[in-house]
Amino acid sequence: MSFKQLKKTAMKKEEIKIKSQLKIAQFYFQKKRSENKMASPYVKFEIPKEIIEQTYQAIEKTRGSGKLKKGVNEATKAIERATAKLIVIAEDVTPPEIVAYLPVLCEEKKIPYTFLPTKKELGKAAGIKVGTTAIAITEEGNAKELINNIIKKVEELKK
Repeated sequence: MSFKQLKKTAMKKEEIKIKSQLKIAQFYFQKKRSENKMASPYVKFEIPKEIIEQTYQAIEKTRGSGKLKKGVNEATKAIERATAKLIVIAEDVTPPEIVAYLPVLCEEKKIPYTFLPTKKELGKAAGIKVGTTAIAITEEGNAKELINNIIKKVEELKK
């Protein structure tokens, strides 16, 4: 075997090893999540699947016709400036301190917020290739009715 072939084989083995470790980590995260519905300390209430799906739809609609602020820093600015209509926070953020203050800040400014299970799916819905910890919807666009529906349902859950 040539050096190139050995290197290629070693890289494939390393890739397989990393993928298997990732699958194991995902399995344990899902297991932890199923045992403890709210795995993150900043998640204050459990979101039903129906609201999760509606939130994904609202983000995708807003992406095309309204305005989104992506990332925890942009979301924080939108909250502080009171331009946010809805804040969406990922549940799987580590360390949790990155977004733990967002629900408190939202309640202080009376801005509605909700949670979604993963950063990756939140980023995908926002139209970016990487995950994002939080999103602020600043202009609803065509999703205004859907967002108002989500806000009403989330307010009922908080009670």
